Amino acid sequence: MSPEQILFYLFALKSNKITYWICTGIFASLAFWAHFYVFIGILIIFLHALIAKRRDIKANIHAIVPIVIGGLTFVIVSLPLIIVATELFFVRTGSSPTWGLSGFDIVSNTLLLISGSEIYLTIIFTALA
Repeated sequence: MSPEQILFYLFALKSNKITYWICTGIFASLAFWAHFYVFIGILIIFLHALIAKRRDIKANIHAIVPIVIGGLTFVIVSLPLIIVATELFFVRTGSSPTWGLSGFDIVSNTLLLISGSEIYLTIIFTALA
C-alpha cells in the first residue's frame, strides 16, 4: 500500500469527508494496479473503516455513504484491471499444470537439492529423517 493511501485513509477516517474517501479509493486502486496482492490490504482497510465507524453507522445509516463512495471509486478506477485479472485467472486455472513437480517427486527432489545434488547425501538425509 502506498503512503498516500494510508494518509488519505486516516484523514477520511477522522473527518469522514467524501473527498478524502475518494482520494483513498483512487490511491488504493493505484496500489492495486502496482500489485495484485495489495487487494488484501485494501479489503482490510475498508473493513477497518466499517468497524471503526460502526457506532456512527448504527446511529445513522447515512454515515456509511462516504465509505461506500470510496469503495466504489476503487472499483471504478480498478475495473479494467479487475476484468483482465479475472480473465487471466480463468485462463491459468482452466488448464492442467504444464511445469513443476507434483506428488512425492517434490519431496525427493527437495531432499536432493538440499544435499547439494549428491544422491548419497540424499539417502543419508532420508535415512536420518
